[in-house]
Amino acid sequence: MAVFGPVSTDKQGNIGRILIDNPPVNALSLDVRSGLMDALESLGGERGIKAIVIEAQGRTFPVG
Repeated sequence: MAVFGPVSTDKQGNIGRILIDNPPVNALSLDVRSGLMDALESLGGERGIKAIVIEAQGRTFPVG
């Protein structure tokens, strides 16, 4: 698992997961957008990853 500010990554088999945790509403702040880019770069370079899923922690998907 890697952490990029309010964004983290993990893997389940050949699926990469990007998790956004920026309460209270998971606003798409500069930190979140930067973390998303870093997470995509990190997972994109992993051998064996076939798909990447973006998920939100908490009850709301990112807004803004």
